[in-house]
Amino acid sequence: MAKTLDPYGLEVSASGAAVDHWLAGAELAASFDHSGIDQLKKALEEDEYFTLARITMARQMGMYGQRAEAMKQLAQAKRLARGLTEREASVLDTTSASLEFSPDALKKSLAHIERWPTDVFVFSFLVGPFGQLAFSGSTKWRQDNVDLLRRYEKYWPENDWWFLTTLGFMLAETGDLSAAEKAGFRAFDAKQNGACAHTISHIQIEQGAFSEGQQFLKNWILEDGKKADGHKSDMVHHLHWHSALLGFAEGGTTTKALDVLYNKAFAPDVSDPMPLTTLSDNASLLWRCLLHNHALPESYASRMLEYADQHFPHVGFAFADIHKIILGALVGSRELSDKLAVGFKSMKSKDLSEMMLGLNRGFWAFSQGSYSDCANLLKPLLHQSVLLGGSNPQRSVVEETYFAACNRAGLEA
Repeated sequence: MAKTLDPYGLEVSASGAAVDHWLAGAELAASFDHSGIDQLKKALEEDEYFTLARITMARQMGMYGQRAEAMKQLAQAKRLARGLTEREASVLDTTSASLEFSPDALKKSLAHIERWPTDVFVFSFLVGPFGQLAFSGSTKWRQDNVDLLRRYEKYWPENDWWFLTTLGFMLAETGDLSAAEKAGFRAFDAKQNGACAHTISHIQIEQGAFSEGQQFLKNWILEDGKKADGHKSDMVHHLHWHSALLGFAEGGTTTKALDVLYNKAFAPDVSDPMPLTTLSDNASLLWRCLLHNHALPESYASRMLEYADQHFPHVGFAFADIHKIILGALVGSRELSDKLAVGFKSMKSKDLSEMMLGLNRGFWAFSQGSYSDCANLLKPLLHQSVLLGGSNPQRSVVEETYFAACNRAGLEA
């Protein structure tokens, strides 16, 4: 079987056009500009035995809400695997553990990058706001991300955009803003893709550079956000959400403007980049409108509840669950709140179970005008909410709700 070296010098059991299509798809996937699935399909049309292309597609299908097809692709990758290098066999095993939610998935990923530290595909399983470390049960997972990246930094090319933008993002999450800015802008200088723009915007939010942040987002969304593979980048949806957060912080937004923005950039029939992004951005934006006294139609939240039931029907993924809590509170569904509580009680992790039950009660209390109860319920959870995963601005909806409850109840925060 013909062999090729990837850009990091790692051997690939394929050659020619198949590798070219795989690399194009993998880059789009890493950039969050597009799923890359079309390019990965082309790679497999060239070489149906190309295991790395097939498992990359399986992962992308899983992320984009096509879980049944993702598992079919994974099974086919195992069935067709032949002539794999030791690394490729490990990638297949590690991907399988990740997609099948195996309890040893984190251990396998860590062992893999110890052997092959520049394997960006497996490294990306581990790091970031939705990586395996984020859902490891550790409250210090953000620093764990930085420590892991620093440990292997010497193996990476000096100006690798993926490594730098990931490092910059996580440095911003831990409050090391000077180092974050340095890494983030080096990445953005190399690639103006969605992932790099996302990191710059996060740094600006953490810096409190609201006006500068708005201008950056306006420029990127209008220019680079429309250039990814000839279409609008999937990251445009989430960066519109960043812009809305900056608008709330600046205090100059209006209900009419938010209504127009929601229908232009957020409604799932208009913009639906991937299920987790659509759910979390839309639900938290609608909740923040409530916190800031902007009354948007309840039908927006009702539609998102239908979306959540379609894509996340089961309790157990805390980051999705908190946004279902929010949507249930927005529409006043006591039935959903009670149903979620039953699921939270059955969680294996006692800490996570108690946190989710408290969040469920707290957000429901706020929606019912019981602001003192909300504040008392959320206060002990502010530090623990890091277990939800996601970024600082995404998780801050808990803290913002607590402060809004204190303000409305006349309590000192």
